[in-house]
Amino acid sequence: MDPRENGGGPERTETNGDAAQKRALLGTPDFFADSPVAYSEFLLATGELTAANKLYCQQRGYSLEELKAASFETRLPGASAEAVLTQVIRLLENKKAKPVDVDVIRADGTLQSLHMNFSLRFDSSGEPVSVLVASVDNNESKAAFNRFEQLIEASPAGQIEVEFDGNIRRTNRAAARIIGYEQAEMIGLFAGDLLVEDDREEVMNAFFDCYAHPGKVVTFETRRVGPDGAELWIQLSITVITDRDAQPESIIVSLVDIDDEVRARHRLAYEASHDPLTNLANRSRLLEVIESAAPNTPAAMLFLDVDRFKRINDRLGHDAGDDLLVAMSRRIEGALRPSDFVARIGGDEFVIWCSDVQEEAHVIDLAQRVVDVIEREPFIVGEDTVSITVSVGASFTEDAREHTALLREADMAMYRAKAQGRARIEIFNHAVRSNTRALRELAEELADGIDRGEIILHYQPIVELATGRIAAAEGLARWRHPAQGLLSPGRFIELAEETGLIVPLGKRVLDQAISDLASLEAYEDFRLAINLSPRQMANRDIATVVEKALAEHLVEPERFNIEITESMLMEDANGSVTMLQALRDLGVHLAIDDFGTGYSSLAYLRWFPVQKLKIDQSFVQAIEEDDADLLIVQSIIGLAHGLGMETVAEGIETPRQLQILRDIGCTYGQGYHLARPMPYADLVELMSCPNGLAHAAPPSTAESTDPVALPTTW
Repeated sequence: MDPRENGGGPERTETNGDAAQKRALLGTPDFFADSPVAYSEFLLATGELTAANKLYCQQRGYSLEELKAASFETRLPGASAEAVLTQVIRLLENKKAKPVDVDVIRADGTLQSLHMNFSLRFDSSGEPVSVLVASVDNNESKAAFNRFEQLIEASPAGQIEVEFDGNIRRTNRAAARIIGYEQAEMIGLFAGDLLVEDDREEVMNAFFDCYAHPGKVVTFETRRVGPDGAELWIQLSITVITDRDAQPESIIVSLVDIDDEVRARHRLAYEASHDPLTNLANRSRLLEVIESAAPNTPAAMLFLDVDRFKRINDRLGHDAGDDLLVAMSRRIEGALRPSDFVARIGGDEFVIWCSDVQEEAHVIDLAQRVVDVIEREPFIVGEDTVSITVSVGASFTEDAREHTALLREADMAMYRAKAQGRARIEIFNHAVRSNTRALRELAEELADGIDRGEIILHYQPIVELATGRIAAAEGLARWRHPAQGLLSPGRFIELAEETGLIVPLGKRVLDQAISDLASLEAYEDFRLAINLSPRQMANRDIATVVEKALAEHLVEPERFNIEITESMLMEDANGSVTMLQALRDLGVHLAIDDFGTGYSSLAYLRWFPVQKLKIDQSFVQAIEEDDADLLIVQSIIGLAHGLGMETVAEGIETPRQLQILRDIGCTYGQGYHLARPMPYADLVELMSCPNGLAHAAPPSTAESTDPVALPTTW
């Protein structure tokens, strides 16, 4: 009886044929002769039995010759034959056959219940010629399940044993739960069919690799597909077990449900590379895209800034400003080509990377198109209608080696557009370049200066206000310029950030600070602090860099402080949490610098794993005269103490400011009234002096001044 006459299936595609051939070649009659699963093969055209292994003959109680001589109806009673033919027809129609339980007649006339799975075999031309049947005695399979469960059923990890033809021999409940099938349904299924189609080749290659190298374990992440079509991330560990003769016997697959972990990892990776407000890429992701650009290809950069955005925030509020930025982001995306890449790098600044441009005129055309979609009609923000303009700086290069300079040049061009009256497009050209020639020369001198060791550190003491003790010092970079003398950070830090020199400069500062700290081991409770730059924060391996430097100088991490400005943290809040946690896990102490000058501070503060808040000097210097600033400082101190943090007041310049801060419970202070930044040698001398900073010590009881009178509105 030819099942193809019962409505056979459509012509098979080459892809399906190739896949099926590969499956069939995994298990030939000779190959499964000694398999613990009963196998038999029937011709499609006649129903004739062409092959069967020893176990199948034992199941039926016949010899192979007797089975071949018996009729199809003798081997399978009517209802069973109909069930088998139904599944064979499904295979011919390119559908997945379902396992069935059938009753067969044994040689002694009794009925035997078998669990059958089916697959097709093909000739060299790809035509189906026979059906391969895997049969499991339902009674024996139950006994096998019981033995198997005694060994691994208690394992939370899924365990599957797979034949070399890819069919499942045994499994535990955990595997069935993870895969999404009933445990008994999985027996005899082709393992590859349980995986997402795109992942099957990798799994098959792992099977072949393990078969060629018994004992080897291959572990990887993949996706399973359940009977309902739902995908789930799982971790597979594949190995081959051998018999007593060290011959491969079967494949063991261990699987673990890692769906939540993988999806969380993907979510964190997305959050680390995207702006949480607009869902555009952030600065770190932009830099990755730029650095991966193909060499020797033209490219361009557009730098957009909303004109007078602060006025919009002041007039409508920050929530409305955020809504405007989101709406603006969508318009920008709609104006771009598929090859363009847009990122929000902070505040109201957007950058567009264009890797598919041939000449400068194309850059201007794209910039004008973006400006048009932003300015063509007002934005509806809540109940308000807002019209905006943007200033755009553009830069273009034909040499991929200059890609990293494009962002800086586009930024310069944007500021030139602002200076020229706003609401315009400026391209970085020779006129702009001439204005930056001095900066470039200074940048070259800075690069040489870093190599020659001209970057040094001065240290400003940080005093414990309750005792007057020097508890720490902040390292501040200075450039000992051969011609201009000692330069403050304001002269070169921003330039270093723009040119990328902040990386070697930051490493120099880090190494010098930790080296100096190692020399102060006699002062056990003393700490040194340095600031991280935005570029250093963007380095995902910053914790590793710090750890190596500490280990090189044998310095305990707890003695080292790292300060990050609030504005930098908020630029990429999610990425900052990850970076800070890595440093905190290392043991380094962390502080938020210039606290109170950023935005959304309270919303994110509880997520940042920091130990100190440094109160910005703009508040500290006004507390003598301005009750509002005094209330702000006291509120910050109360907030910090409530969260288990310490506080450091920056910019203390008068005895009265010192007394006020001491009275309202500030933990530490620094500023010119206490001590100016000084060379390392002077710091060592100061710390070794018995009197130290005598003027910083609290007055004795006899000399104590009246407590600070707080505003009555507090």
